[in-house]
Amino acid sequence: MAVFDYNEAVFGALAYIYGDDDSTISVKEKEGFRSRFEERHYLSSETMKAIYARWSQGPEDFYQDVIDSLNEYSLTERLEAYRTICIILNDFSSNRDDRWAPAQRIREGMGISSEEYDRYTDN
Repeated sequence: MAVFDYNEAVFGALAYIYGDDDSTISVKEKEGFRSRFEERHYLSSETMKAIYARWSQGPEDFYQDVIDSLNEYSLTERLEAYRTICIILNDFSSNRDDRWAPAQRIREGMGISSEEYDRYTDN
């Protein structure tokens, strides 16, 4: 059952990715991916804070809640969610290859192959 709506789940996926390396999400990371997220989606500041608080309670349970929530949506919506994640990673973290392992875990959790995503972005 979905814990998050679509925008919350996409934001949650980003929180999971940015917190993966050192179990913290720095102010710089929050500001960087939040501003880029807001170019494509909307969440209130209160909702974002609640998502950060939920993430800090346990990344593995949080990951599963994000995946379960995203998997409630169509394949196209999941592909678009991953596209948002990739755009933000390429824009804000292009020099951080370590961001891609948790991003790929998100993609795989959504049941999207790399080939499927490549086909989607080629269109």
